[in-house]
Amino acid sequence: MSNSPRPNGAEIAATYMEGAVPESIKCTLQRKLFSHCSYCSCPIGKGPGWISKDAAKRCNTCGWVYCSDHVKDEGHCEACLDTAKAADHAGISLIKSAIVVGTGMGGLAATLAMKNRGVREVTILERTDVLRTSGGPILVQTNATRALLDIDPTVMEKVFDTAGPLDDDGAFKTIDEKALFASKLSTKIESRRGNPEGRSIVRGNLQQILYNRCVEVGIKVHFGMKVVDVEQDADRVTVTAEAYDREKRSFTADFLVASDGIWSRVRQVFFPDVPAPVYQGYQMIISRAPTDKFDQMEMDCWGELWGKAHRFGFFRCGDGGTGIYYARTCEEDLDKDKTQKELKQILIDAATENRYDEKVVKLAKAAEISRLYRFPIRHLQPLSHHACGRVVLLGDAANAMQPNLGQGGGMALESASILSQCLLIGETLSKGLEKYETRHIGRTSIVANESKTNGDLFQASNAFTVLLRNSLFSYLGKQTYKEGVDELEIPDPFAYLFSYRLLSWPHPGKRSSCLPGD
Repeated sequence: MSNSPRPNGAEIAATYMEGAVPESIKCTLQRKLFSHCSYCSCPIGKGPGWISKDAAKRCNTCGWVYCSDHVKDEGHCEACLDTAKAADHAGISLIKSAIVVGTGMGGLAATLAMKNRGVREVTILERTDVLRTSGGPILVQTNATRALLDIDPTVMEKVFDTAGPLDDDGAFKTIDEKALFASKLSTKIESRRGNPEGRSIVRGNLQQILYNRCVEVGIKVHFGMKVVDVEQDADRVTVTAEAYDREKRSFTADFLVASDGIWSRVRQVFFPDVPAPVYQGYQMIISRAPTDKFDQMEMDCWGELWGKAHRFGFFRCGDGGTGIYYARTCEEDLDKDKTQKELKQILIDAATENRYDEKVVKLAKAAEISRLYRFPIRHLQPLSHHACGRVVLLGDAANAMQPNLGQGGGMALESASILSQCLLIGETLSKGLEKYETRHIGRTSIVANESKTNGDLFQASNAFTVLLRNSLFSYLGKQTYKEGVDELEIPDPFAYLFSYRLLSWPHPGKRSSCLPGD
């Protein structure tokens, strides 16, 4: 790991927000190694229903690649045209007031993004009596940091000051430490590709930073308000919420953002035909260990070790800890009522009995009891629409992300950023939401489905599927990272995640618009 000093969050934010986009970083990744349209995320290449590479076009302004539907005759992409329009309408949103349901990352980020883009009054309704910041460490990868910068530079500064960098390489390995797929998460590589650095942070800490910023800018938060009904007409949305004392209150606004999680009450009202989330056959136990324990063992920056129907992962986290997690195939209700102390013993026993490396056993023993959580993994069928009239679903309420790509928070932050942008550029609210769906439904569905597929592979539960999984990833690893090949020439299988373009990125001279310099 590099020991060189790092600039603070304010210095990093300033770097990204000044100057024009250097020609040198309209880079190799975007010039040669593209696989999805940078506007609607439809796949480009050879495959059933895919857009052929011959039909793909490059924008003369930003250099990004799009399907032909989103590049105009004059060679400008729809994203650049939208960005210019958003700049012309800065601070003039299609709505004057909004209600946000939920204080998760998506809800808080959407609140800030709308407030910063001209929505005068934003009110948050939260079912719990206080801000609940439970949850283990998460990855805030480069697409998510880019969204954070667009949503609120002050938040990004605090995240960069608090969180840990994704500095070093790691690998997917078998239990006996045989490397299968070494993935380069180096922030230096991402910076060369024109992306901001990724970070790792405890989920609750990021949530707290977003919440504190909401309070700073004067956003009203009503705790202890459980949504029981939602009604809308041509002009307004009315939310009926019930307090703990059973007293009901009504809140009215121009617009409603439902970020109330995988069991969303608002989704049940407006999308009643969507099937309930389905248990995927495995659950996770997550925690955090002190960083000094991690440093003493001289482990990689991150890693995931695979067995049969179970796996153990870890990654260095900022704010004083190392994230650890254990996934096991089991019945949904197994250990449902266990205490945190009992969950820690389960973690230790799993690492020992499944013959994980001794370093993994030590890491399990170092897990902080107060930060141990167990949660079953569920899949929500991707929706064909996220908006209904003056209501839009966001985050897990729309697309529940399984934790197999490290993109749960990233997709919620992206959605918040893009939604606030589309509220500036639509001629009407319905057209703004239509543009939002065009921009992001395809992408979130792709990421959600790929994360589910990865989970099915990672949790391989018989000898044949384990052999197939290990052979596949070993082959992919050898094909992807070859000796002597420049990092920018590597066809990164995660490029479509990290190099996704937000409407305001790049847009020289505007807030949150710039890429790193030469």
